[in-house]
Amino acid sequence: MCRKMVMAILWISTMVLPVSALEIGGVVLPENLKAGNEQLSLNGAGIRTVFGFKVYAVGLYLSKKDSDGKAILDSDNPMALKMQWRRAVPPQKINSVFFESFAKVTGSPEASEYGPTNNYGPQTKEIVLFMSWVSKEETTPEHAWTYIYTPGKGTDVFMYNGKQETLMGTIKGIEFKKVLFSIWLSEDPPVGIKLKKNLLGLESDILDF
Repeated sequence: MCRKMVMAILWISTMVLPVSALEIGGVVLPENLKAGNEQLSLNGAGIRTVFGFKVYAVGLYLSKKDSDGKAILDSDNPMALKMQWRRAVPPQKINSVFFESFAKVTGSPEASEYGPTNNYGPQTKEIVLFMSWVSKEETTPEHAWTYIYTPGKGTDVFMYNGKQETLMGTIKGIEFKKVLFSIWLSEDPPVGIKLKKNLLGLESDILDF
């Protein structure tokens, strides 16, 4: 390949994405988010796959790099998690999957099915409120959900529908943040160890199409 062609390819590649974005699994995640006045940087990113289907891309944002899941969960530092959907998922499926995930990370009693009437421990009320926000409609590849934790404030839940981003509400306290982020960062996370390692920067699926 001649030098001119190589330079042309390199020039084109720099035009595809802005420097403040990262492409993974065919979707773009920002490299930075803000929690209050704190600038957060992408710690790691990965793809949630189910039976080989790519469901969503997700990125974890921290004020400084960290590969210790438990330390991140326990810390009262700003952090965020952004999910960019890749597939259409109906509200009923969102409910069943997320409630079951919350049941696992809170150590709730086993049940034939999980929903808003189950007991998820001290954070049951907050979990049910969160689920009432995120299960309103079917997701599409244009949808993105962002959870931003700010110390002293709580977790802001944003939903983007392809046209505008809406702040659904804020759930106060650090305990809900721990439960929510545990879905991806707990010792045996419902989303799987591989995705956890991606978010902790221990493995990479960047540019995995």
